[in-house]
Amino acid sequence: LQDELEKVTAQLESVREQRPTLISTRQPEAQSELEATRTELLNPDVSDEAIAPGRVADRTVLLAREVKLIAELEMLKQEKLSTTAREELLEARQASQKKLHHLQMVTLRFISVTGIA
Repeated sequence: LQDELEKVTAQLESVREQRPTLISTRQPEAQSELEATRTELLNPDVSDEAIAPGRVADRTVLLAREVKLIAELEMLKQEKLSTTAREELLEARQASQKKLHHLQMVTLRFISVTGIA
């Protein structure tokens, strides 16, 4: 139970402190990368009309990067929106683990005092 309590406490700390900082840092970076990718897609060398295999491959890579960044930005947005709910859930799990740990300690103390096994 102590290991589980430590695990939940570490997750709660991450949700409260680390993830918001990482999200706040990554969102503008990803947005900037998306804008740069979209600018590259406007380059005539990788336009829809480009037929050279290398140019088609370059365009495909840029389109894939665009989709990845859009998905990442949405994920970061959703994670930011759900922070409070995840924090509350982890707090409830932490409280539950603390109660279980306390109950276990009381039970062990009772057994040692009464000799009941």
